[in-house]
Amino acid sequence: MGFIGHRAVAPISSLVIALGLTVLTFSAAGSRPEETDLEKGGAVSIELTKTVGTDPAVCAPTDNIMVTANRTVVYCYNVENTGDMNLSLHTLEDDQLGTLLADFFRTLTPGSSFFVTETAQIAETTVNTATWTATNGLQTAVDSDTATVTIAEPSIELTKTVGTEPEPACATEDFISVPPGTDVTYCYEVRNTGNTTFSLHDLFDDQLGLLQDDLLQELAPGQTLQVTTTANILTTTVNSATWTARDPFFAQAMDTATVDTSKIFDDGFENGTTNAWQ
Repeated sequence: MGFIGHRAVAPISSLVIALGLTVLTFSAAGSRPEETDLEKGGAVSIELTKTVGTDPAVCAPTDNIMVTANRTVVYCYNVENTGDMNLSLHTLEDDQLGTLLADFFRTLTPGSSFFVTETAQIAETTVNTATWTATNGLQTAVDSDTATVTIAEPSIELTKTVGTEPEPACATEDFISVPPGTDVTYCYEVRNTGNTTFSLHDLFDDQLGLLQDDLLQELAPGQTLQVTTTANILTTTVNSATWTARDPFFAQAMDTATVDTSKIFDDGFENGTTNAWQ
């Protein structure tokens, strides 16, 4: 573009002409033009904030959530004009969702912002990056941001053991033989084998009943939690326990332990000999 000049005459005191990325300022009448940088009426910049949630009515405050598979989530793309020039044409690209805006016209004045939302059904853990491009026809500003949706895989493993040592020690076996009338200690150990955190727990034993109801204890991935209880065993007993972990996600696991009272002897002989427990 060629140089464009203008000689001002009184009473005009100043005139600004934008030439691409150059600003020429004419001062008093008859003075020569003086170049200034874009800071004096030409800097463009934007800030993109991408968040994700599950409520379509609002923009979520976080860029990282965990949901169950095939849940519909809402992405929110908020752009703010952090420069000092109006921006009127907007293009928004998401590397997983495609083009969301293409030369969308909306005047974005310095300091103002607006947002766009998009819903998507997420089947697997997804990290996607959005890029917002805004222009005024002469200058262009670009910014990117990322959001993550992690698919919840709630899972627990229950190990039930039984022994004759009093709590808090946990036995290592799930089968023991004892004389009738022996006090035994059952140990229920649950391990979080998934990628979610649980905060409430229920424990039910089909022979001993409800042992825990709404136990409040945070159990993060990889952590374990133990519960013990003592019972007097009169006859051979096979009992199954069910551990339920929940809030905000749900998982359940079962395990069994056996106490045999039919083959305990002073001298190692089988039941029915003179030295067997009767």
